[in-house]
Amino acid sequence: GHSFSRRELAVMTRFEPVAQLVQALVDKEFYLSIQRRDLAGGKTVLSVPHDSIETVLDAFGYGHSIDVAVHLNLAMLEEDCCRNAFLRGAFLSAGAVSAPRVDADSGVSSTKFHLEIAGTHYFVMREFYALLQEQQLTPHLTKRKAGYLLYFKAGEAVGEVLARAGATAAYMDVLMAQMERQLRNDINRKVNCETGNLTRTVEAAAAQCAAIEKLSRERRLANLPDALQQTAQLRADHPEWSLTELAAALGVSKSALNHRLRKLVELSRT
Repeated sequence: GHSFSRRELAVMTRFEPVAQLVQALVDKEFYLSIQRRDLAGGKTVLSVPHDSIETVLDAFGYGHSIDVAVHLNLAMLEEDCCRNAFLRGAFLSAGAVSAPRVDADSGVSSTKFHLEIAGTHYFVMREFYALLQEQQLTPHLTKRKAGYLLYFKAGEAVGEVLARAGATAAYMDVLMAQMERQLRNDINRKVNCETGNLTRTVEAAAAQCAAIEKLSRERRLANLPDALQQTAQLRADHPEWSLTELAAALGVSKSALNHRLRKLVELSRT
């Protein structure tokens, strides 16, 4: 989040709730008041008082004789609860998340699922990447400008990270967004399918009516078998009827009706 050394222990954030949480945790665990500096651009730096740095480092396993290296201290992350707590802290201090926002009118999503955690230290990010993989999470790791980025794009992965970090309400929001998007996709797919079927039906009916009109204009209908004449007359009288309605009116199957209509179209082309 900012710095972790014998010279300075500090977290930098733009979010007041995170700043308040850090203050509360430091007070609860170490009984000391954290120092706060508000910077330009809405940033806040929360620092452990210099004379208390050794106390905090000792709690993390860094005694006076141990160098403070910028690596993950895996000895502190052996249990799942500790790993989830680390994930929560990393996300609060250096993470961001977004979920699709669906336009109420168009039903189009303006964004996609995305969760990221940024860092400036390569080895920390590599070790964090490996730690997440051990927890059956599948992040992507990439370089961004002077730093590195761990990110998730799949909605299921974003929801799982939030759940493990303890963001239950946000996790439920992700589930709701997934369900809404899936529902909209299903509805759009069905509407498109039905629209496509309707378009094909209308085009077929128009072609049949045009064929019947041509045969009638050329005075060829009277020479056709009675079955074809009856079919042609019924279709001409009811161009809006479906094949089911036409077949029922003629007392034939849809297959037989289709055969008759195709025959009329073929005859009109000769």
